[in-house]
Amino acid sequence: MSRKNVTKADVVKAANAIAAHHEIPTIAVIRKVLGGVGSETTLHKYLKAWKQERLLQCPDNVGSTNINLETNTKLQEFKQVIDTQQKLNEVLSKESINLGRENTQIVAINQQLLLELTATKTELKDVEHERAQLQAVNNAIVAERDIAKLYIMTEQAQQISNLKEELRVVHNKSLELVRTTSYDGHQALMDEKVKTINLQSKIDELTITIKALTAELKQTVELNEKLRIKINRQQRDSTLTWEELQAKEQAYIAREFHQETVNNDN
Repeated sequence: MSRKNVTKADVVKAANAIAAHHEIPTIAVIRKVLGGVGSETTLHKYLKAWKQERLLQCPDNVGSTNINLETNTKLQEFKQVIDTQQKLNEVLSKESINLGRENTQIVAINQQLLLELTATKTELKDVEHERAQLQAVNNAIVAERDIAKLYIMTEQAQQISNLKEELRVVHNKSLELVRTTSYDGHQALMDEKVKTINLQSKIDELTITIKALTAELKQTVELNEKLRIKINRQQRDSTLTWEELQAKEQAYIAREFHQETVNNDN
């Protein structure tokens, strides 16, 4: 939907309606009356023209000596309009000052943004230059790596070939040695196998013997522990019995001494 264009007649009509209610017709109030349409520049231009026309208007019978009540009322209304216009001028002046300040701030902000944009462009150029240098270094490293890889692969291939040749020679010599010493080598191998079997058998026997000795040793330790506990218990019992015997002996001696004393008194 296209936006409606505001005409001078629309602004004049809205301003007259606002002034008729003894209010100051400002740009914000006029825009509200018009339904929120109209740019600030257009409304300011038509409102200024309306103000100038209102100042130039003057009733024809101002100088007449037969001024009636209606004329006086109109003069009062005209005076109110003039007062309203003066107040409106003051408001517009303040708005103009505020707009000037805002414009100055916007200009300063734009200049700062321009400086920042220039600095950013310079930094971008530096980054692009550094990226190009790094790309060149990377390309050189890749080229050197490919050369080194090719050299290493060639050298490894040669080493593998040499090892294969040495392995082939050793294999041929081994085959020749086996053919020449077939019987002797087989006999020696059998003897070694027999020795290995006998040695393994002895190791198994020793393992069984060690396990048996370990079990016997464990049983002996357990028996010794039980015997030690029994001896300690017996020693403790013997000590208590000896103490009891001493107590009995002392009691007997005391009774004998008492009896002898009684006899001597008689």
